Amino acid sequence: MPSLSDAIVTVATATSRTTQRQDRERFTTNPLAGCSSEMARHHSINLSFWPWTSGPGPEALGSVTETALATFAANVRRERKRKEWTQEELGFACGINVSAVSRLERATREPLFTTIVKLGNALGIPPKQLLDGIP
Repeated sequence: MPSLSDAIVTVATATSRTTQRQDRERFTTNPLAGCSSEMARHHSINLSFWPWTSGPGPEALGSVTETALATFAANVRRERKRKEWTQEELGFACGINVSAVSRLERATREPLFTTIVKLGNALGIPPKQLLDGIP
């Protein structure tokens, strides 16, 4: 015959599993469950529209963005090599991770404005020089 402590452990485990399952179901159906209403409003903005009715749609910006990123990447790499720095040295100088520098130079990451400023300052050039040649 099981002891009272065994029975309590069994009930606690079953309750924990039920609670975990309920939480999993709740967050699967509504990822914002449990968030404050302010946070839910902030994260539930509908971005599925394109506000301009004439001209190219959002899909047409892909080539422009890719060209701009490639130009920016080439500028960063050129300036880094001009200083004879490794990606690691550049990352250390401007306070960003070496993997972020690599992604910027391969044009697989869009830079934040603050990152452009940090890169320019670390390389000793005006940040706008990193944007030269972008259409």
